[in-house]
Amino acid sequence: MIPVLVLAFGIVGWALEVAHPVFFAREPVVVWTKPTEPEPTLLFRGTLWPAEWTCYQEGERVRWEADLNDAPLGVWMVCGQECFSFLRVSEDFGLVEVRNAPPGLEIKLGNKAHVADSQGITFFLVPPGVYALETQIFGERLQRYVHVDPGKREEIVLVSAALEPMSFWALPGARLGMTIAAQTAFDLPFLPVEASLPYGWEEEPGPDYLMPVPKGTTALRTWYISIPKNVEPGEYLCTFRVFGSVVSTKVRVVEKLPPLVVVGHWDVKRGALDLSSPFSLTFERALWAASLLGQPIPYTDETMTPELLREILQRWASGEGG
Repeated sequence: MIPVLVLAFGIVGWALEVAHPVFFAREPVVVWTKPTEPEPTLLFRGTLWPAEWTCYQEGERVRWEADLNDAPLGVWMVCGQECFSFLRVSEDFGLVEVRNAPPGLEIKLGNKAHVADSQGITFFLVPPGVYALETQIFGERLQRYVHVDPGKREEIVLVSAALEPMSFWALPGARLGMTIAAQTAFDLPFLPVEASLPYGWEEEPGPDYLMPVPKGTTALRTWYISIPKNVEPGEYLCTFRVFGSVVSTKVRVVEKLPPLVVVGHWDVKRGALDLSSPFSLTFERALWAASLLGQPIPYTDETMTPELLREILQRWASGEGG
């Protein structure tokens, strides 16, 4: 019999993070902590369980691993500053772990239906076989088949997304472009995006917003951000939820831009700055920069000097920025 459980999993960004909600008996338990945190502790049925941890630095975190060998199966707890539960199971079953789902989304595997938690995670512990994984978005049924083997984990990431602004620098009152890159586990009718922006900032989807997203491909979508004219200089966080994947970027609002940013975003035909399009040092922009020799560069505090022009031309000749 497979138990039905509600577990409090480790959350990305907290002091303690658990690698998986479920571990097979042969797998070591893996958690991450901040470098200042002490060694984690394990509990089974409320009793402290002695464990030999190995650890090493992994980026800005410390990775801890403990091999529980013949320890009992069932619900365990790992504690640091917070405590989280995980499940240890027999390798007679297979595991389907779904990530980056919108919180609250119902997902079905065969005849089982689970709801994604607040972190967009749910899992299915099932006998080996081939199962239909299904969900619905905006009334449209999405389906794919998953082959489940005993003692193996199938990790399904519904959406994997990345976010990059056309420029990390912006002026008050500017219209700034953002590029969203996403890969999906299903064919989607379009890419659902929700923006969370600083107060007073406005968003506008690009013309490619409603294009379908085939699974297994990288979909590139454009989003536009309008920055208020009265915004104070500083760094601002822009966050997007792309289906179930949350991505963020910082934008630095300044009164004067770096010269290279202006040249790489200058619309030569219109004679205007365009931060809504990608940075690119084109031949036309290099010529425009040369025409400014000895003159002030718009939107900066600098004059186009021979040294600065030489740097721009060298970057253009090397193919930087297109």
